[in-house]
Amino acid sequence: IKYFRNTHFSAAKYKQAGGTALNLPTDVRWNSLADCYEFYLKNWHILAKVCSENITVFDIEICTKVQNLDLKTNVQNHLIKLQQISIALDKVQSEVCTIGEATKIWLNLLQSTKKIFTEFEIECFKNRFDMAITPYHYLANLLDHRFRGQKLNKNQVEEALEYASSRYPEAMAFIIQYQAKSSPFREYLFSTENIENVSPTSWRRSLQNSMNNVMFDLSMQVHTAVASSAGIERLFSTFGFIHSKVRNRLGIEKASKLVSIMKSLNSKNSE
Repeated sequence: IKYFRNTHFSAAKYKQAGGTALNLPTDVRWNSLADCYEFYLKNWHILAKVCSENITVFDIEICTKVQNLDLKTNVQNHLIKLQQISIALDKVQSEVCTIGEATKIWLNLLQSTKKIFTEFEIECFKNRFDMAITPYHYLANLLDHRFRGQKLNKNQVEEALEYASSRYPEAMAFIIQYQAKSSPFREYLFSTENIENVSPTSWRRSLQNSMNNVMFDLSMQVHTAVASSAGIERLFSTFGFIHSKVRNRLGIEKASKLVSIMKSLNSKNSE
């Protein structure tokens, strides 16, 4: 890809044949490796054609690699695995993805990896899972009325309850009632309509007068804790664009408004 991007003659021939832009993986852009593979496979037939027509002019080593079908097959197999991870990363990087939602995404990814990953890769993924997911994540997933810890195994549920018992003992009675769907957590609160249309924070606020402050505060904490710092990083990037070295006399209020407008425009463009 570097050869066809950085060498003028090969880049011109590739573009003339109808090739689209090729991406290189970078350290600062998540999922860039998957994008690199995807564009390579999408344009492989053009790359192979251009190499065949200009084999006497192009670097012979590059032409050999492009026409190597084993290499192409390996890239296809890697892309299948990377796409699962890329989709999960995009979801977790959302500004509104909570740790309860992230736990579900991790658990779904763990199940899907068992079908397409090797044993060594699965073991590496489990190590990363254990590093990223804590009992607090399990508790957040358990307390989210949309998930209720349904994808957690017995040990994970016990870890969540033990953590809650040690840190929030005054909330344990309400957690047990919530699991049993007994008062104040009535059966109708768990209807399909409420699960699909009511956010976890709104769902808990409707029950604020029926639970103690410890349980309510715990619920608000786990349902407002975002899964990654990506949203904050995007905010800083937007602020840096608005309040630059040249345009540095903006007041706090004006800069805040401009950042809000810029983020709104970016979100609409991404949609």
